[in-house]
Amino acid sequence: MRHLQITICLITIWLWTISLPVSAQDVIPVGQGSYASIPPAHEGDGPTKMLNWPVYKTKDVTGPLPTNDWWTDLLVSQYSGALWSYPFKVETNDKGLLVFLPTRFNETGTDLVNEYPLQISSENFHPKDTRLKAHSDWLVTFHMAESDERYIDVTLVRGMPYVWIECHNVTPSIQTQADTNAFNESTHQLGITCANRSYGLHVLPGDTLTKQSGNRIDTRFVKDNGVLVISALPKESDFGLLADHAFAIPRKTTLTWDYDSTLAQVTTQWQIQTQSLDGKQTQAIQGWLPHHLRENHTSIRGNNLSYLTPRGKLNCSTGNSFTITWPMAGLIPFYPSPQKNNIEHDYIPSRMNDYLARYATKAEYGADTYWGGKDLVRMAKYMHYARQLDHPAYPTLKANLLKALTDWLTYDPGEKERYFAAYPNWGALIGFNESYWSYQFTDNHFHAGYFTLSAALLGMVDQSFLKDYGPLVRKIARHYANWEHDAKDYPFLRTFDPFAGHSYAGGFSSATGNNQESTSEAVQSWAGLYLLGVMLDDKKMTATGAMGYAMETAATMEYWFDVHHENWSPNYKHPVVGILFNGGQAYATFFSGDPAWIHGIQWLPASPYLDYLVKDQTFAKTNFDQMIADRKTRENKEGISSMGTALGNVILSHAAQFNPDWVAAQMDELFSANDPIATDNYTAGITYYQTHSKRKLGQRVTTHHIAAPISAVYHNAKTDQWSYVAYNNKPYPRVVSVNEGDHQLGSMLLMPNQLTVANNLSETHQPDGIIAFSPGDKSSNVPVNTKALYVVFTKRVDISSFSSIKLDNQVLAVTWPAPNTAGILLEKPLTHQKMYTVELPEGVRLEDGQVLSQTKWSFTTQPYPALKLVDSSPKNASERVPLSLDTIELHFNQPVLTDTAGTLELQSKTAIALTVGKNQQANTLQLKLAQGLVSDQTYVLTLPATFASENNQTLGKPLVLRFVTSPPSMPPNVYTESFAGGGFSHDDSITVEMLSTENPSGGKHSIKLTGTQGEGMLYLFAGTSDHGEGRKPIDLSDYDAIAFDLCGSAKEVWIKIGHPVFDKDAFGLHRLDDIGLLYKTYTLKLPSPKDQINTVLAVGVQADTEVFIDNIRFIKSDKTAE
Repeated sequence: MRHLQITICLITIWLWTISLPVSAQDVIPVGQGSYASIPPAHEGDGPTKMLNWPVYKTKDVTGPLPTNDWWTDLLVSQYSGALWSYPFKVETNDKGLLVFLPTRFNETGTDLVNEYPLQISSENFHPKDTRLKAHSDWLVTFHMAESDERYIDVTLVRGMPYVWIECHNVTPSIQTQADTNAFNESTHQLGITCANRSYGLHVLPGDTLTKQSGNRIDTRFVKDNGVLVISALPKESDFGLLADHAFAIPRKTTLTWDYDSTLAQVTTQWQIQTQSLDGKQTQAIQGWLPHHLRENHTSIRGNNLSYLTPRGKLNCSTGNSFTITWPMAGLIPFYPSPQKNNIEHDYIPSRMNDYLARYATKAEYGADTYWGGKDLVRMAKYMHYARQLDHPAYPTLKANLLKALTDWLTYDPGEKERYFAAYPNWGALIGFNESYWSYQFTDNHFHAGYFTLSAALLGMVDQSFLKDYGPLVRKIARHYANWEHDAKDYPFLRTFDPFAGHSYAGGFSSATGNNQESTSEAVQSWAGLYLLGVMLDDKKMTATGAMGYAMETAATMEYWFDVHHENWSPNYKHPVVGILFNGGQAYATFFSGDPAWIHGIQWLPASPYLDYLVKDQTFAKTNFDQMIADRKTRENKEGISSMGTALGNVILSHAAQFNPDWVAAQMDELFSANDPIATDNYTAGITYYQTHSKRKLGQRVTTHHIAAPISAVYHNAKTDQWSYVAYNNKPYPRVVSVNEGDHQLGSMLLMPNQLTVANNLSETHQPDGIIAFSPGDKSSNVPVNTKALYVVFTKRVDISSFSSIKLDNQVLAVTWPAPNTAGILLEKPLTHQKMYTVELPEGVRLEDGQVLSQTKWSFTTQPYPALKLVDSSPKNASERVPLSLDTIELHFNQPVLTDTAGTLELQSKTAIALTVGKNQQANTLQLKLAQGLVSDQTYVLTLPATFASENNQTLGKPLVLRFVTSPPSMPPNVYTESFAGGGFSHDDSITVEMLSTENPSGGKHSIKLTGTQGEGMLYLFAGTSDHGEGRKPIDLSDYDAIAFDLCGSAKEVWIKIGHPVFDKDAFGLHRLDDIGLLYKTYTLKLPSPKDQINTVLAVGVQADTEVFIDNIRFIKSDKTAE
C-alpha cells in the first residue's frame, strides 16, 4: 500500500489524507457509555496510520468512506485490482483498462479463467492513478487522469453487461488479444468476436469506430469529449438489444426495504437512475443472480440475456425499478428449556445444572473484539438458559454479562483494552484490542455482531441497560450496517454487498477482489441487529436486520453450499466453500485445512437462527456425512473426540439441528469418557441444552409464522407435536396470530418479557369482548412471583368505565400498559397452592360502544417447591478457605426450621462441633464453629435429609458441603490437600482435577491427570503463569530436592522442574519409568540456580493413561534422583 502525500501542479485532484494529531484524544460520552475520539497512541502504528491513510478519491466524494466492498481496493491502491462487476472483470493500469469477459472455469472449478482481455488505451495517455469519483448501492465510477484536461471516467454496475467510458480529450483504442471478426458494422456501433467472446462497441452518433489491422479498433470523437460503451453479448444476435440500451448510463442505484413481521416478509425495491446520453433510451439492462430469483416473489421479467459468473448464471431483465420480496418468518435467539422426555439418552437436569453452576464461576472475558465478543454471546446464552431453567446461577450470570458489556462500552483515558475508538476520517468505530486486522476493517461485522447480539440478549432481561447503553450499541451497529443512505457519520451498509446478497470480510478488498469466510458469523451479525432493533423498538434497525438476514441466508445456501446443485462448476468436487472470493472460491479456511473446520466455520456459533442451514434436512445430513468422510480421507481422523473441544462442539451443535438423537448419544458417550467436548466449562453446556431442546421441538417450519418478530414454529415428526415459540418484548401480554401462509391458524397469548411456548392453538372460549386472561382462566401452577395480572380486550377500552379489579374481594387499581390491555400490579407474592378469583366490574365499555357484563376468572398457584440450597459461605468445593472462618451460612430457597438440623459437626481429622446461630434470616441456617480450623484440611458438613422448611418441604437426601482450608505457604509445602501455589495450567490434550477424591495418598484429595487426546503436561507455578505479570518466583536456596507421591497407569512420566528461559536457566528434566498402580515416593534434585524458580513442577502424562500425584513438598535430603 502506498502512503503518498503529493502536490502536482498540473493536477488538481489530490491524494486525500486527513491528518489527525494522535495525542488530541477525548472521551466521547454516549448515554452512559463512552468511546475514545481516536485510538490512543499505545495501539501502535496500525491504528495511528489509519488516521492519516492516503485515499485515492476525487473532490466529488464527500462524507464517510465506504470499506469492505467489491471495489474498495480503488481507495487504497494507485491502480485498482480486479473489479468484478459481472459479467465483466475490469482492471486498471498506467495505460488504461483491461476488460475481461470470463467464459470458463479452471480445471478445479475454483476460479473463472481470466484470459483474452480487451485493452482500452490511448496513444500518449498515461493516467497517474485510479480514483473514486462516485458510488452508490451497486455502482461505482472511477476517474483516471493524466492531467486536468485529459482523463476518463469509468462506470461499472454490478450485474450490468456494460462498461461505460466517458472520455475527455482522450481517444481510446480497443486492442483484442486474438483474431477478431466484426459484425453489425455501422459508423458508431460495431460487434466483434474474438476468442469465442462477443462484444458490442458503441459510440454516440457522429462519432466513429474503425477496425484496423492487428486486431485494433479505433474511436474518433467529433468533440473533445466522447463516450465509449462496451457491452457483453451472449451471442452475436443479441447485439441489437444491448445496443438499444448502451447509452442509458446509470448514475445512481438505490436499494430500499420494508419488513412486515405479520406477513413474514421483507420487500426490497431496486431503483436505477439513468441518464440518456443519446436522448433516446433511459431503461437499463440489469442482471440478477440465483439468490435474487429463487424462492422469492419478484416483479423481475427476463429478457433472455444470461451470462456466466462465479456465482452461477446471471439472468437479465429490462427496467429501472424492480421489486423482490424475501420470506422472513422471524427468528429466536435461544431455544425453550429442555425437558425429560422418557426416551433413550434422555435429558439429565443435574448435568445441565452443573454446566450452569460451573460456568457462573467463570467471570473472565476476552480483551479483543473477536474472542471477547464470543465470550459476551456465550455469557448471554448461559444467562438465558439459567433464566429458562430457573437456575440459581441466573443472577450471577446476568451480573457477569452486565459487568463485561459495560466495561466494553465505556472508555477511560489510559485504558489498554476493552473499549471503542473512532476513526473520524473514515467514519468508523473500531473496538480495541483489535484482532485479525480488524483495525483495518477486516471482519468488522463478525466482531461487532457479537456486541449487538449480546446487548440485545441482555436487554431482554434488563431494559435499563438498553436505556443507558443502547445509544452506543446503536453506533456500533451502524458502524457495520448503517441503514441511512445519506448519513454523515457512517457509510451505507459498510460490510454488505446488496447485489451479491452477502457481506465481505476484507476491509480494503484486495488486488484480486474481496472475500468472505464465515457466513454464519455474518448471519449472526444480522440476527444481532434484528434483535437489538426489536428490543430498542427501532423499526428501521429491525427491518435492516431482517433484510440482511433474509438475503445473506439465501446467498449462503446458493454460493457456499450450492444446495440446488446449479451454481458451481462441475469441476468443483467439494461439498462446501470455505472462502468465497469475487472471482471464485476455495475449499479452505484462513486457519485450517481440516474439512471439519472448513464446514464448521459456516456453522458457528451454535444458535437457533442458523436453522436455514438445515431447512433441507436431507441435504444437511448428506453434507455432514461428506464432511466426516472427507476428514477421514484428508486428515486420517475419525470420531468426534478427535476434533477437540472447540471444533467438536461446533460439529455436534450443527448436527443437533437435524439429528439431535444422535448428538444426545454422542454427548452421553463423551461425558462417560470424561472427554472435555462434553465436560468443558464453556461450550459443552450450550451443545447439551440445544440438543435436548431440539429433541422435543423437532424441525423449524418456515411455511408457518407467528405475527411477532422474535418467533419460530417447530414440528416434531416423531411425536406429531407442534411448538409455537415467541418472545414478547413488551411489559404486558400480547395476543398474536399464528399463520400458515395467508391462512390464520389461530392465536396465542404471549406473556410479558419472556419466551412463550404453546403446543395448541385451539380456540379458547372467552367472554364477549375479551381475547385473553393472564394467567389464563382455570390455569394451574401459576408462579407465586407473578408481578401482574392482565386482561386483553378485543378493542380499545374507555378507561373512564373501568378503574379497579377485585382479587379475592380485594380491590386493586388498574393500569393500562396498552390501550386494549388492563393490568393489575401485585405488591407482594402470591401464596403457594392457592386458588385465586379475579372479578371484573360490570359496565366496562369498549371504543365501539359495547358494554361488558360482569366477568370472573380463576387460577391456582404453583405448589411449594422442593427445599434447595441456593448459596453457601463458604461455597461447596471451595479452596483456600481462611482459617479465620468461624461461621458457616447455608442459604435456602424458602424459610427453614433450624431445629430440624439436629446435632451437627464439621468432619475432618478432628471433628468440630457446630451450634445454630441466633438472629438469623428466615431462609438461612447459620452454624457457629466451636473451635478454629486447621491449615490444609478437608472439612465436610452433612445436613440430614429430614432438614425441613416452614412449608414442610424436606431436602429428601443429605446435603453435603465440602471445603478445603488454606494450605501452608510454599515453600516447603506444594500440595497436601490443595495446591499452595499461585496458579497452574495444562495442555488441552489432557484433563486435570486438582481436588480429586478418587485416589488420594493421604487426606482427602490428590491431583489427577488424564491423557484424553494425546500427551500433555500440567504446570504448577509459584505465581499465576510461567512468565510476564503472573510470574512470582520463590527462593529455594534452602532446599535440596522436591518430593512427591505418584502412581497411575502410565508406563512413564516426565517431570520438569524450573523453566530454561524464565527461571534464570534453572531447569531439570526427569523421566520416571517405574510407575505402578500403588503410590511410590519420588525425590528429585532441584536445579540451579535455585533463587528464582517459578515453575515449581511440571508433570507429563501419556495419551489414554491416568496419573495421581500427592504430597508434593520441598525437602533437604541427599537421597535425590538425578
